[in-house]
Amino acid sequence: MNTFVAPLLDRRGNPIETPTGEAIHWLDRMLDGGLREAPEPGRPLVVLFSGPPGAGKSLLVQQICYETAYSCCRNFQPTDNAVLSAAEHASSLLITSETSPFSLVKNMASLGSAQCPSSAAFHLAAPNAAEAGLYVFDTMPKSLSEMPDAANLIAQGSRLTPLMIVGAGPTTIDALGDVKKITNAIKKVWKDARSRWQTLAKFPKALVIDSLNVLTENGAGRSELFRSLLSLFSGTGGTRGPDFLFLVLDTPGTNVSVTESGHEFWEYVADASIRVDYSFVGEEKHFVRHLEVVKTRFQYHILGRHLLKVFSNRSYSPQESPPNLAVDPESARPHLFRGGPFVFPSLHYILSKTRTGKKLIKTQPGSTAAVAEVVPSAGSYKNPDDPDTWASWGPRALAQPGTVNWPVAGCSELVGGGIPMKRTVALVGPRGGRTSYFAYQFLLDGIELGERVLLLSFMEPRDAALLTLAELAKAPQYANIRKSPKIIEDRLFIVYQRAGYVAPEEWLHRVIEAVGSNGPTRIALVAIDQWESAFPLLDASRILIPTLIEFLGVHDVTSMIASVGLDDARLGRSGLTAKSAVTLTFQHRSMPWQDPPTWRASLGLGTDWFAKDVPLVKPHPTNVDRRTKLIVRATRVGRGSPGFSRAVLEFMPGGPADGSKMMPLAPEFEEGLAILA
Repeated sequence: MNTFVAPLLDRRGNPIETPTGEAIHWLDRMLDGGLREAPEPGRPLVVLFSGPPGAGKSLLVQQICYETAYSCCRNFQPTDNAVLSAAEHASSLLITSETSPFSLVKNMASLGSAQCPSSAAFHLAAPNAAEAGLYVFDTMPKSLSEMPDAANLIAQGSRLTPLMIVGAGPTTIDALGDVKKITNAIKKVWKDARSRWQTLAKFPKALVIDSLNVLTENGAGRSELFRSLLSLFSGTGGTRGPDFLFLVLDTPGTNVSVTESGHEFWEYVADASIRVDYSFVGEEKHFVRHLEVVKTRFQYHILGRHLLKVFSNRSYSPQESPPNLAVDPESARPHLFRGGPFVFPSLHYILSKTRTGKKLIKTQPGSTAAVAEVVPSAGSYKNPDDPDTWASWGPRALAQPGTVNWPVAGCSELVGGGIPMKRTVALVGPRGGRTSYFAYQFLLDGIELGERVLLLSFMEPRDAALLTLAELAKAPQYANIRKSPKIIEDRLFIVYQRAGYVAPEEWLHRVIEAVGSNGPTRIALVAIDQWESAFPLLDASRILIPTLIEFLGVHDVTSMIASVGLDDARLGRSGLTAKSAVTLTFQHRSMPWQDPPTWRASLGLGTDWFAKDVPLVKPHPTNVDRRTKLIVRATRVGRGSPGFSRAVLEFMPGGPADGSKMMPLAPEFEEGLAILA
């Protein structure tokens, strides 16, 4: 049984698939493909949903029933002969002793459950029902023996999901603790519902009892009640029982201190146990719901706690054209046809799937358009007319196999090669150190070459980022972009995150959606130093950056991550410098300088740590005024060869729009004091 809960959708509502073409629903992935029927013939699989009041257990069960019905039946037409077969796999009966049926229907409708395509509604031969829909058997006003006709609570003009049967039991049962009378009451509701749907041999597929607490006071008769329920629904007497028996049970939460709980018995006897809980994290005690699959007796499941959130409305409506998000497009919420509970995969799950080298989602080809051929120069970034001088920009050298070109001239000499493909480059420097500009130019290089690129920003919102990129694109090397400025918006996708208590799982989910929707080959993540002050939940995670890097590498993405240079302890804790293939550190320093700088050729690796004849900045006279310059060091390179040296990051006259370059420093060049920015 697939739950169809927590779908991975793009902005247009289309499913993002696995490499094998399967739609992704996170809860089903955590259950290794959904809940499987019990191997014993005629016996239902007993699934326990436990947790403290208010954690979202009942809502989660209702959502599973609704999504199962909707997903199985939405594509059937009224004349489709397969409708009955689908109905048998989609029907649910909910017996609740806590919630008014009026409240239940109203609650589900408020989450968008009533918003279904017209093709989902079809006629089905059922007693007292002309059209299949969300039917309520209301037993609250009268005794169990006096149930009214079906479909008397359907809202006028609304179309709810077909084959979703909700049975509302009495608020109280006089025979509380009397197992026999409790069983007979449940049996009465179940058999009455079956009699109304005689056309379905396997109705209902799933039976929900919400909740056990009302039925068993102080643990009275737990084992006897469990045996009675199994006996009732085991298919005796020629009547087939449900394939799944969902039991809801209120239990103490992690934040509640109790001396006696009594829920351990139900966790022991259940075939599967899903625990929903909540906690308070951080200094401000932020409220967080989470879900954990404790056990599944007959199948594998994903370990760990997963973030659970309840959304009060949908974020996307299929009736809207063109597609438009009904909420803030810069929020962390997923794309949803309906509101309700959504389960975000844990970082542990994403990391465990990607560290084996297997793709989690299907990605698209990277190039979208043909571009002009890039002609290599005689020497990397040297002036073709005068090989002893530096080119202000000039014919871009083709990268060596397995690498891509650096966005800034001269950087390949600094690190001894190009950017390793499908790896991460860390850019660490002071505020105002141009690390973000460096990453932006990396994206512009990809756009110039016809690639799709993605910007993950914690600093500049979309409009501001586009203005910055448009200014940088005035540099001479971006001829294709200048010919068609709209090319930036066509090939650039931006995920901007507003400040707040966004959880790591929520933000990573946005990244996964963006990668699956757009198939970028380059990604720049800028301003992660914002996490400390504006994103406390992201800042607290020690595995978020390593998980992101592993995910991007597996999905053929080359990335740059820029951050203000924090102390070594914080950088080490984030995992940025540990997981990056190349690390460039930026620092403001005071040093003697003259314009224009003069050059000498490198004497080779033994002296200058550069290949012979690479132009280097010469030392200057001591009486030259000291100026603030941005020094860049390659503190880590993947090949461990040339590159452990220094260069000045210089911007050409006229500002960053004219491009920038690296000017390697000769070893004898004197450096001054670091300038704190």
